[in-house]
Amino acid sequence: MGFHSINFYYILPLPYLVRMSKQVSGKEMIKVLIKLGFTIIRQKGSHVHLTKVANGKILRVTVPVHGNEDLHLFVFRCICRQAEISVEELEKVL
Repeated sequence: MGFHSINFYYILPLPYLVRMSKQVSGKEMIKVLIKLGFTIIRQKGSHVHLTKVANGKILRVTVPVHGNEDLHLFVFRCICRQAEISVEELEKVL
């Protein structure tokens, strides 16, 4: 069984399978992460890197910003996992 035949929906934990009520662009995601305590450390091309120290560990998040395009669901879930936040927490801040 090759890598491409694996269904990613079975790999991700349950909180990341929940869909958001509206699509979010990269710019909106950065604003939300800043409200949650993240700081922008650098930008390389169209990717913005943010960090936050929480519970003694450093959280690093990379957000792609391609104009006002909405983030794909898989990218959105990866950002949530990197930031260690749930979809419900994000929707409260939005």
